[in-house]
Amino acid sequence: MARHDLTSALRYMWECFRASNQFASSTFRFTLDSDQNVSLLQLATLENLRPFVLARSVSEAEVELEVVSQSVNSFVALVDRSITALDLSATGIEFYPKILTKITTESAADIGNKWGGMIFRLIPREPFPKRALQSDDSHSSTLTIHLAIVNEMNLFPREAIPAEARISVAAEIIGNKYASILSVPAKPDISEIYYPGLDFHGFYGSGKGAVTVQVTSGNEEEFYILLYPSAPRTDMPELKLIPLVLGPFIVSHRISRDNDEEEPLTTLRPLYIDSCEHIYIKESTSDLPGKIWDSALFLCDAVYRDVSNNHGKTLSILDLSSGNGAVGLYLYRKICKYLGHEIEDFRLALTDVEEAIPLIRENAIRCCPDRYHEIVVDSLYWGAQEKRIDYSPFDVVIACDLIYDNEYFDDLLVTLERLCIPGKTTVFLGYKPRGLSSDEKSELWSRIAGIFRMQELEVQESTITGVSGICNKTVGVEIWRLWR
Repeated sequence: MARHDLTSALRYMWECFRASNQFASSTFRFTLDSDQNVSLLQLATLENLRPFVLARSVSEAEVELEVVSQSVNSFVALVDRSITALDLSATGIEFYPKILTKITTESAADIGNKWGGMIFRLIPREPFPKRALQSDDSHSSTLTIHLAIVNEMNLFPREAIPAEARISVAAEIIGNKYASILSVPAKPDISEIYYPGLDFHGFYGSGKGAVTVQVTSGNEEEFYILLYPSAPRTDMPELKLIPLVLGPFIVSHRISRDNDEEEPLTTLRPLYIDSCEHIYIKESTSDLPGKIWDSALFLCDAVYRDVSNNHGKTLSILDLSSGNGAVGLYLYRKICKYLGHEIEDFRLALTDVEEAIPLIRENAIRCCPDRYHEIVVDSLYWGAQEKRIDYSPFDVVIACDLIYDNEYFDDLLVTLERLCIPGKTTVFLGYKPRGLSSDEKSELWSRIAGIFRMQELEVQESTITGVSGICNKTVGVEIWRLWR
């Protein structure tokens, strides 16, 4: 079926959906002529269609999608762009629509949020604000922060959010009790220059926007600004968005501070231990391995629940290739707070390649300043040559988003097998598809099953980053418990 015929068929079906004025779903089955095209379809079409995909299965050369949406134009445009990118001819793809099935309002909750079950990140974008804010006579200064929203890969999936969406963003001062937000202008000061028509603080469905605040401070101590989505419009669904902490800033009471503009701003992510306590994780500004991945949010919950129900007087956890240390540090703080009276000896090791160690160590010091000396931060490479970490063997090994290239899988499997002591160690594996074909993943999972016993978990994420009430499967994350 040619691209034109495919999109025409989809448009006709969605016109039927729209006429019914109800949620509706349909199953689409793509049959491709080669394994290579299956991989291409997964990388292009399936990822682009994620905002609308309720479930999917892949069997040999067949790819089946169950799709739910109320936006005919967005859906058709995504399909059109995906098929164009694949450059498939009329001989490469066939399309078989099944009978339409209406979904009642009660069961609509099962599809996750209408934003596509995605978890977004709030990030700063160029031009960056100045670190030193020049004050006026009242010791206040106006600050405008340019914003964008992206997914975990630092990309904004166009049309994943309706163009008419209006997401307001609120701001709070943290880190300096003498600094506060004095007022918020009616709209961002630069909205007409950079974002015409932006008459509120936040962004439209384009994924770009700004916030302007007037900050006052009684001293020149540093402070940070927490930015997070405020209450959504009642006619728009909730946005799953990880807040942003940006800084440090100062309100300067002097005429000029020439050197402050050159100091880079830091991007932090808040992780909430509970409603009263949180930690701030610094992310890498240029390297994807230093980000907080979607899988990390669910691993935090899965590991903590398991440890809560199965722990002795001693506990040791290894966060393998931990990136920025987020999962391990979150668990360390939460376990110390809620289980510390039951666990007499709790040790944590955070490991990665040598280049990642400075970021992990910085976060460990920031998040656990009084107990940093109890945490091991060290380099550890996969494979036969990996060095032994102090106080191993471990009770828990965390492997978050380590499977993305089968080139490194042999070394990873060797390391996991050595670290997982039969009858003692539990491995928690977080996985999200990013490049493996269905055949490659099936082969790798078969090899894991040949060594470990495996249990797939369903995790309902609690409020860890401001995101809550979303299941791992809704965002395409798999959480596995492995043991021997």
